[in-house]
Order: sequence, then C-alpha cells, then structure tokens
Amino acid sequence: MTSKQQDEPQQERERKQRQQERLKLEQEQEQERKLRQQERLQLEQQQTDKQKPNQETRQQLEQQQEQERKLRQQERLQLEQEQEGQRKLRQQERLKLEQEQVEKQKLRRQEQLQLEQEQVEKHRLQRQEQEKLEQEQKQKKQ
Repeated sequence: MTSKQQDEPQQERERKQRQQERLKLEQEQEQERKLRQQERLQLEQQQTDKQKPNQETRQQLEQQQEQERKLRQQERLQLEQEQEGQRKLRQQERLKLEQEQVEKQKLRRQEQLQLEQEQVEKHRLQRQEQEKLEQEQKQKKQ
C-alpha cells in the first residue's frame, strides 16, 4: 500500500471529524436561539397577563418593549453573524477539498509519467540487448 493510499483514509477521517464538529456547533447555536426565543415569549406572556397598566406601568411597559426590540435586533444580528461564519467555514472546507483533489490528480499524473518513463527505459534496454546479441552473432559468422 503506497503512502498516498494510507493518507486518503486519514484525510477522510479528518474531514468527517470537522464536519461533525461543525454540525454540533450549529445544533448548539440553534438550541441557544430557541432558548432565547422561549424566554422572550414567556416575558411577553407575563406582560399580557398584567391588568391594564396605569401611567407609570405604561412607561415601564414602553421601556420594556424598547429593550425587547433591542434584544431582538441583537439576536438577529448575532444570528446573521453566526450564519456568515458558518458560510465562510463551509467555503473554506470546500476550497480545501478542491485543493486535495488537485493534489491527488497531480500525484496520479506524476505516477503515470514515471510508469511511462520506466516502460520507455525498459524498451530501450531490451532493444540495446537485442542489438548486442545480433552483433555477437554477426561476429561469430565472420
């Protein structure tokens, strides 16, 4: 087994491990997002359960709503950043795979060229040997 054949399963294992790590990260991020959403929904439910607010509570409610709006905006921005990070990660992995494929092709081409060169050399040696034999036979006849 050549070292190239031994390296391929190793590269495949590493690629699968990176893929699993990325999936785990995405799942964790999704769970965090759901948890934040659930907390926000509970907060909204608590507000709805309150009786009609008087002037003070109305101001508090407006402040709270403003804070929630800012929180939602932050969550949206964070989610966008996470998605962008994941997109870049996928792009890097795709580029790395393409690069690995190019390297494999180069290796295959080099091996093919080497085989061809060996065959040409073998053929040349055979021809040389044949000519030598023919020369010897000519000399014996003379």
